[in-house]
Amino acid sequence: MVVMRPINFIFLLILIVFVNSCTEEPDYLETYKTNLPSPTTLYVEQTNAFSLMINWRVSEEDNQLIDHFLIETFSRDDSITIDQDLFDSFITENTNARTILIDRDDSTLVETLNSDTIFFEYIDHEAIFDSWNYYRVTMMFDDIESFSILTATGYFFELSEPEDFMIAQLNDFQLELTWDKSNYADGYRIVRFYTPSEFDSTFESSDSVVIDSSYYPQYDILQDSMYTISGIQPNQYYTYALVAYAEQDSIRRWSDTTKVTSMLSLVKPFISETKSINDKTVRLYLPKDSIDSKFDTLFVLRKDDTQWACVETLMVDAMDQFLYESRNQYLISSGEVQVNDEAVYRLVAKGKVNALASNIVTGSTLDIEGFTFVEGGNFQYGSTDSTVTIDPFYISIYEFTGVDSFPPEKGNLPKDTISWVEAVNICNSLSNEHGRTFRLPSETEWEYVAKWDIFSQQDFLYPWQSNSITGDNANYMNSGDPPDNGLTPVGYFDGDNGTIDSFSPFGAYDMGGNVLEWCGYGDLNSDLDEVSDNNYTGDDELKVLRGGGYWHDPEQLKTTNRFEYGPETQVSGFGFRIVMEDTE
Repeated sequence: MVVMRPINFIFLLILIVFVNSCTEEPDYLETYKTNLPSPTTLYVEQTNAFSLMINWRVSEEDNQLIDHFLIETFSRDDSITIDQDLFDSFITENTNARTILIDRDDSTLVETLNSDTIFFEYIDHEAIFDSWNYYRVTMMFDDIESFSILTATGYFFELSEPEDFMIAQLNDFQLELTWDKSNYADGYRIVRFYTPSEFDSTFESSDSVVIDSSYYPQYDILQDSMYTISGIQPNQYYTYALVAYAEQDSIRRWSDTTKVTSMLSLVKPFISETKSINDKTVRLYLPKDSIDSKFDTLFVLRKDDTQWACVETLMVDAMDQFLYESRNQYLISSGEVQVNDEAVYRLVAKGKVNALASNIVTGSTLDIEGFTFVEGGNFQYGSTDSTVTIDPFYISIYEFTGVDSFPPEKGNLPKDTISWVEAVNICNSLSNEHGRTFRLPSETEWEYVAKWDIFSQQDFLYPWQSNSITGDNANYMNSGDPPDNGLTPVGYFDGDNGTIDSFSPFGAYDMGGNVLEWCGYGDLNSDLDEVSDNNYTGDDELKVLRGGGYWHDPEQLKTTNRFEYGPETQVSGFGFRIVMEDTE
């Protein structure tokens, strides 16, 4: 039997109490990592160009188990997918790594209760710009960490470049630059390059619209070197580099650059050819696409000796009145000059600021008076739908007034009592004398000159661009003019003496009334083949006259009326009008 001494018993009792105390968990081990809730739904959004907002959530029932948050972050130039192990590695090795410990009561931490969820927000003002930023959030309680949540793919922190950068031309001197606004941008800088590498100008804007322009024009259209302009130059390519910026505390952050190449496009007027219209006028031919609608005014310049002079001023928006659709060209008059005059011409198209000069051409007036040019084309012949093509030629402005007064002059009486045979012989004699081909007009040529307007592409009942007639237009039976029921001086109905200026669309007078006018084949040799001396040797019993005479009523003066008489008939009121063939 073992007898325990009192001292040993006391020692044993103390040992038992100590062992029992060691088997109980201490107060600081009452909460484990596994007991702490993990934050959920971690996402990052950008608040401006200088900070990112980190957002996460915690269940409201775990509210008492949070007193701190640990935010860890690092940045990279590339985007990768990471897990917890990789994050641990990068947070250790990355020079941009940061660890942020935030107390639950910190004013930088914003929390919002929504139903059974607490939303937390933290603004990171030190996020690395123009880089991929990665975050991990850990919840803490009494220095015990929860499991963490991280952004597996990172967030690229940037100021996005402006999108849909476009340039539109507004007029002759302005380009409008537009783009979609960039998020978080305070303004934009535009750099204009004359070439892709040659700097030209810089300007800034807080809006997403900028107008670039030409300005300070200095020119004299009557000088050879007429024009200088500041700002953008017409028809010069420019490259515009656009970048957005954000500014805070005198620090600017920039987006990537977007570029567009454009120009202030203006069409230079072009003269394709010239033509002698009569003894005082030259016609300039301009292709339709050589007149730019962005210009306001077109100046026609002629240079005599050494000095330019403006001879015509035209409004561009009214140019359609000069458009000849068959040729797709504008037909522009040079203004009246001297007979058989040769000069150089050019055009200047001018807008609100810019102006462009055309090529320089030489043109001459006709070296014979009394004729006007008839531009060729197609028209509806007679009262039918028959389309006839007419080649260009010259026609006398007035009816034939006699060999001694050739070319016909205004104010003389027309020569009448002329047969078809005599008219052909006179044309042949004049051709031999002047070294040109003079002849009778064909019937289709005569009608074309009398009724057809090549610009409006319409015909008229009477040969003064009208569908009506009065005694102020022509000499016909009882028309009321001074030599009523007799011959009237050619060109009498010119707007003087109380008359109406009554010329055909091509500028010929007296094509209705006064004398009837003989027509031929439209070829001198063909007409001569039927003439021997003063006799008719052809097979036609009748030859055509057109225009009506002073003894006819108004209805018979219409442009489509025809008259037929024998080729040797010589009676009062029978005359003719001369055609001169175009030799160019």
